[in-house]
Amino acid sequence: MTVLFSNYGEIAVLDHLVGDLTGPPNWTIRLFKNDVTPAHGDDETLFTEADFDGYAAVSMSGMASGGNTGGDKAEFTADDAVFTVGTSPVTTNTIYGYYVTDDDAVDKLVYSERFDTSVDMDTDDEELTITPSFELWDSTQA
Repeated sequence: MTVLFSNYGEIAVLDHLVGDLTGPPNWTIRLFKNDVTPAHGDDETLFTEADFDGYAAVSMSGMASGGNTGGDKAEFTADDAVFTVGTSPVTTNTIYGYYVTDDDAVDKLVYSERFDTSVDMDTDDEELTITPSFELWDSTQA
């Protein structure tokens, strides 16, 4: 699985890094149910948001941790996003991945990731947990 930042997402992350925006990002993680492969330059209209019984998008609380993890890289990890199927589901979905939108920019796409294997959300109280994270490397790690 590879996280792909949109053009907008690259700028949003840089704005936070250089201080153009104050406070943590106001981002929401959403599941997508259409069989698409994200690519650089995508926007939020590419994705069809999940709608299985019990589904709700999850607000991200900002980056929860970060720091040097060795090899001249930093990994940033957000809090877990847990999605749960309701009891006796009528509407079920096959989930292909997730995408993150910026609520301060009218749901603009920040980044997305397709799963290696799709997940069927069709069983009572079934859970899917996603821990959004990405790494930053110095230029010598290319």
